[in-house]
Amino acid sequence: MLEEHLLPFLALLRERRYGIATIRTCRKVVCEFLVFLEGRIGRPEEITLDHWLGYFGIRSRLSSHLRERTLAPGYEKQCRNDLNLFLRYLVTKGIQTKIPLRQKKDLRAVPGYEDLLTRYERFLREHRGLKFKTINRLVDDANRLCRKMVETKVESWDALTPDVLYEHLRAEAQKLGYVALSHAQSALRSFFRYLVRAEGLEGNPFAAILTPTPDVFNQSLMAGPLIILYELGIISARLFGRRARVTAAPAA
Repeated sequence: MLEEHLLPFLALLRERRYGIATIRTCRKVVCEFLVFLEGRIGRPEEITLDHWLGYFGIRSRLSSHLRERTLAPGYEKQCRNDLNLFLRYLVTKGIQTKIPLRQKKDLRAVPGYEDLLTRYERFLREHRGLKFKTINRLVDDANRLCRKMVETKVESWDALTPDVLYEHLRAEAQKLGYVALSHAQSALRSFFRYLVRAEGLEGNPFAAILTPTPDVFNQSLMAGPLIILYELGIISARLFGRRARVTAAPAA
């Protein structure tokens, strides 16, 4: 009945560049909900809010019994949003349930930048040969920057100033943490390199914010990658240096 819509729904999520973790959770929640509905309804139009509440009630009790702890509020909210996403997908296919849905915009779609993000994703996949998870992360960071440009009413890449990039990175650091800041910095550097080489961008505004200034935030932008490389060098020296000593011992 509704099982035939699961694979097209997951394919749509991949097309809209949803993360792997979100797609995995959507698959799990939708499959569990469809199993819960077996024997309880005859048609999709008979799905009511009682079925919704009943499924999440059973899910919460099973979690408390098996894991001896309740579901985390954040994870439970994510599961509800994922199931809500599937029900909104059914509405686009002409299947209307009795569960009231609050219509909301797709946060993955950035007006005016869909074609650019699609070309960037194709470039990462075909020319750089990156893994699917890495491509999602890079496109996600580019997606958030495009949304920042829409919010700040920056009309073109030539009009993008280092101040807007600086505020965007500061907001990302406050939201994701300074540990993920180096990843966002690397992703945006890759995105602007693509804009310069493939999209004909004359200047690179991202290069202007890489000059260190006395404030802690900008210093962390420069020091973070250096610290990571330093620690990786120490680990590599221990591993490969130890192998060299072990192999050289019998010859002595």
